[in-house]
Amino acid sequence: MSVAGRGPCAPLQDDLEQPLRALKAVAAASANPFLVKAMSSTRSLRNVETRKKKAKRAIPRTTKTRIQGNTAAARKRLKKLSGLRRGAKTAAKG
Repeated sequence: MSVAGRGPCAPLQDDLEQPLRALKAVAAASANPFLVKAMSSTRSLRNVETRKKKAKRAIPRTTKTRIQGNTAAARKRLKKLSGLRRGAKTAAKG
């Protein structure tokens, strides 16, 4: 592979690309039908089923009506939301 005219970082870039190519080749050669390919990770069908069961058993909770927190940004947002709700409430009355 010629490096002429490719800049000083070309050999380093080639060194970084070789392991990536090897990983892609191994992933392509894997023909396991029990693996579900996701965006960046592989998850087995068994794990998918487990997650679905856990999700089904989860206690149903009401959706949050407002944000939680005691940081300055959260308090500022809560203050703004309370003002907006107060204004909407008075507008609805009269």
